[in-house]
Amino acid sequence: MYLSNISLTRRLVVSNMLVALIILPLFAIALIKTFAAQAELTERQTMQALSYELLAQIDIEDNELAGDIALTPSEFAMPGSGLYAIARSNESILWESPSLLVALANTAWPVTVLGQEVFNRIELNEEPHFNWQFSVAI
Repeated sequence: MYLSNISLTRRLVVSNMLVALIILPLFAIALIKTFAAQAELTERQTMQALSYELLAQIDIEDNELAGDIALTPSEFAMPGSGLYAIARSNESILWESPSLLVALANTAWPVTVLGQEVFNRIELNEEPHFNWQFSVAI
């Protein structure tokens, strides 16, 4: 009986506002999660391509890196740019890009199987960084 006293327009406005207050936040959350997942996928693909470029330039003679390595993005040459590249053997570092200014002594590297690639987040100087690594045999 009480609803019959409220006009149809007001009932529609109230019901539409309730639906909007429920659906719009859910839509925003889904959109943010989708955007974050796509951004992370793009970062992974970029890091994978840069790693393959690094692999193409590596030349090893007598278990030592031979020759110069010059990666395409200029950020690899700018100290502290946030884009770093490292070639390592077990726990020893064979080569690092000039952009690397952080200490790697306490870095926990994920263990990889030969031919396996890993994409995760690691801490470098207590700051989160994306990590893409690929295990190869010499």
